[in-house]
Amino acid sequence: MHIVLRQYHVMAGCDYHNEVTATPPPVPAPMIPHVVGHVMQGWGITATALMTDDKVKALGTKIMQRDTDIGNGIIHVPIPPYPPCALLPLIIPTSGSKSYFGPATVLAQGKPIAGAVLIVVNPNLNCADPCAMPLNVVVAWGNVVCGMTIGDILGGILAMGIDAAITFGFNKLGGWAGGKLFGKITNVFFNKMAEGLLSQAIQQLTGSPLGYTNAPLHYLLGDNASVGNWGAALGHAAGSKIDELLGDAPPAATSQMLASPPGTPPAGTPATNGIVNDPGVEEL
Repeated sequence: MHIVLRQYHVMAGCDYHNEVTATPPPVPAPMIPHVVGHVMQGWGITATALMTDDKVKALGTKIMQRDTDIGNGIIHVPIPPYPPCALLPLIIPTSGSKSYFGPATVLAQGKPIAGAVLIVVNPNLNCADPCAMPLNVVVAWGNVVCGMTIGDILGGILAMGIDAAITFGFNKLGGWAGGKLFGKITNVFFNKMAEGLLSQAIQQLTGSPLGYTNAPLHYLLGDNASVGNWGAALGHAAGSKIDELLGDAPPAATSQMLASPPGTPPAGTPATNGIVNDPGVEEL
């Protein structure tokens, strides 16, 4: 069984980012470790934090949905003895931390719930250089748990890997384009800042796997047109296919939605601790 992720569960860990020191003169500082942390709902203002509304709760708090992303504004603190880093004003507003694991057949308001794949902790894919990395975990507590199939787990791993590869490509493309456009800028700080801004501009136009994105193709052609959605779509589809091949798919009863208000659970399905119970979500 795996703890169901909720809005105030804590993500913590270490992100590595290419930096520029805030010293005269500025000096490139690759792969600087940063202590990071936030709660699952983020600042509560980003659309990337996927969770239920007040009608469906567990232990009095909202349930996170699979592929939720804490989103922009994750605090980054460079680990001493590294000097203050000048690129933090770019890194923090474009940050992200995504959770890929959860049972495909247990839905909360139409979307699969998120769970801690390692029972009480869940590796999140966080922003980093040269690509997003799963070096951070969500610490989960409580007695509301869910089951996961082999396909749920392998699909989450595959989705995470695809998104990491996409961020690697974006970072390389931004660095290459920045070198072509801004290679003659001799000031290291402005050069690296320009490269970072260009990389973010590319991701905003095409769809970023992490953090908030406003890709035009997403609105014109639908979710699958956004590059940032490819990892989750392909990974979870592969996970479902794996379950079909292994015959590991849960019985149909486990796909019941957790969508009713706590006071009016489906017939024969008691509610406890503010969550509509389901064969895939139960109390310890």
